[in-house]
Amino acid sequence: MPKGIYPKNQAKKATRITVACNACGKLFKKQPGQAKKSVHHYCSPSCYKKKQKLPQVMRKSGTLYTCDSCGKIQISERGRHLTRNTYHFCNRMCRSAWDREHFKGANSPSYLGPNTDYRLFGRPWHRFRKQLLVERGERCEVCSKPAKGRGLHLHHKTSRRRGGAMFDPENLIFLCSSCHRKETIQEIKAITMTSS
Repeated sequence: MPKGIYPKNQAKKATRITVACNACGKLFKKQPGQAKKSVHHYCSPSCYKKKQKLPQVMRKSGTLYTCDSCGKIQISERGRHLTRNTYHFCNRMCRSAWDREHFKGANSPSYLGPNTDYRLFGRPWHRFRKQLLVERGERCEVCSKPAKGRGLHLHHKTSRRRGGAMFDPENLIFLCSSCHRKETIQEIKAITMTSS
């Protein structure tokens, strides 16, 4: 098809009307149907954003909050969680960045202290575990459920955080995963009861 001006396109251009931009005052042409739809006219998206009274985020319905990690103002459509939670984040990346900053060193829930023998969970620990497994048999010592190898967890009766010895056979017990979970829950409850 040859290039040029066609009667249909020419008619559209001829019917345009001139309107003034409400933000910058610049004159520009608009279709009559579009001009009738709105009272305010803007020549560009940047002029439209300048003239708006509220930021783009605030125009949605919901409750405003500030992200504790990046400081951006966000909107929550579920305002109930804002009253329930102490800290608020706009996404998972902000949450994990905040966690990395606030839960390191002594503030970490898994912090064992400045001088611990935590690094001893290496070859000597695995050798010791195998030796105990052979001596005591491959069974849970609480429910007597048979389990093989890695199915059994070696649990410290008195946790190392509370001063329990790491390689003391009297302080260690083999547990299946369900018994170990129950034991850990009881231990956590005991810690929270004594701390509060």
